[in-house]
Amino acid sequence: MAWCAVMAGASVVLGAFGAHMLSGIMSPQKMDVYNKASYYLMTHSIAVILLLQVKNTGFSRIYAWGIYALFSGAIVFSISLYLVAFSEVSGISALRFFGAVAPIGGTLMIAGWGLCALTFFKNKTI
Repeated sequence: MAWCAVMAGASVVLGAFGAHMLSGIMSPQKMDVYNKASYYLMTHSIAVILLLQVKNTGFSRIYAWGIYALFSGAIVFSISLYLVAFSEVSGISALRFFGAVAPIGGTLMIAGWGLCALTFFKNKTI
C-alpha cells in the first residue's frame, strides 16, 4: 500500500508539473498523452489500494498476481507515456519510441483486471 501511496503522490506532482510548467510548451496532443499517464497512474493506485483492502479482510481471496499485474502495468504504461510526451519538450526524439512499450503496460492492466474478476466470480463475491 505504501508504494501505491507513492504512486498516487507522484501522479499529483507530475500532473501539477504538467499543468503549470508544460502546458505552454507542449502541443495539445502531447499534453493529452501526459495527462492520460497521470490519470491511469492515479486511478490504478487507488484501485490497487482498494483491492489490497479487500484481500486483507479475508472477504475474498484475490489472486496476488492480479494485483501485481495492475500495479506494474500502471507503472509501465504511465512511465512510457510520460517519456513519449517529454520527447517533444526535451528534443530527444528517441523517447517517442517508448510508445511501443505502453501496450505492455496496458496488457498487464487488462490481465490484472481479468484475474481480479476471475477471483470475484470464482468466490461468488457480490
